[in-house]
Amino acid sequence: ALFTMGIWSRTTAVLAWIIVVSTARRAPFSLYGFDQILSTWLLYLAVSGASGQAVSLDRYFRRLRENRKAFATRRKDVPWVPSSGKPAPSVSANLALRLIQCHLVVIYAMSALAKFQGPAWWDGTAIWGTIASGEFRRFDLTWLAAYPLFLNFLTHAALALELLYPVLIWVLPLRPLLIVLMLGLHVGIDLTLGLTEFGLAMAAGNLAFVSGLWLRSLVVGPMQPAVKVLYDGACPRCRSSMALISAGDPDRVIEPVDLTAVDVSTIHPSLTKEACLRSMHVVRADGKVEVGYDAVLRLLSWTPLFWLPSLLRFAPGVALVGRRVYNRIAASRPRDVPCTDEVCGLHPVARQGSEESRSGSERVPS
Repeated sequence: ALFTMGIWSRTTAVLAWIIVVSTARRAPFSLYGFDQILSTWLLYLAVSGASGQAVSLDRYFRRLRENRKAFATRRKDVPWVPSSGKPAPSVSANLALRLIQCHLVVIYAMSALAKFQGPAWWDGTAIWGTIASGEFRRFDLTWLAAYPLFLNFLTHAALALELLYPVLIWVLPLRPLLIVLMLGLHVGIDLTLGLTEFGLAMAAGNLAFVSGLWLRSLVVGPMQPAVKVLYDGACPRCRSSMALISAGDPDRVIEPVDLTAVDVSTIHPSLTKEACLRSMHVVRADGKVEVGYDAVLRLLSWTPLFWLPSLLRFAPGVALVGRRVYNRIAASRPRDVPCTDEVCGLHPVARQGSEESRSGSERVPS
């Protein structure tokens, strides 16, 4: 569980590999392809130390510490720009991906060569033999017996795909097509043999050939930033909240806008600084403004808690309670207390200065 969530990834990768291998070797009669594939992928992640570099709680907490430090050292009238959410390229990550790619190619090549030894693969009846067998049947597909030419085509197509995959997968223009066809092959295996876990493990291996930039674009989207969040840079609570949110930002999807450093009217003509101080405001890329509880849910959708907004928005009664809780928290935020922070630009420092001038004494501590 720790390895899946990405906590102490380098250590838990080794421990997870030991657990998988030990469990599989203690139950040799139930050992099949899934256990072998899983132990192989875990071995490469363990020896390379690459796990946790992109999507993990380890990286999230590290970015959170960096953001808190950056917010604590910010200067007056200088907006803070968060770091990119893209993971830095590393030799260890490249090594792990290349090991998985090469091993996957060998698996498909050996599988294809082994099938050449079976007469059923030559005459095109191998898939029908699997469908007719009731040992691993998930769905009754015996009705396909009425289409012998189709079964023959599927048999030879599966054999050709496994035989050509090790060569054509290295041709970049053909790579997306081969990955889609191979995923379709494993879906077919799942439908006929019920090997769901094995199919998922092989699909995970095929992801090693998928571009990381393309995978990240599925999350990031075409527009950056997708939202702008307005926060009070003079408020320690607001700065801490923005450090928490921006740590889960996949790649500058969220743009923090410090109200102490910019004119809020330049962000959206309908906004005022006083309104933004009363509750959180989020400006979407399409120009729409979300306020308060809805703004919080919008930001959560870009963090590791991306599943939470749907629950909080549509669960019966949860949204009503959530709005009241947010309003209570927002109302408890101090606004009338003079701020001693030297970067404070919104709290009533002028009132404090007037008290000092009237007293003619030293600065009054708050």
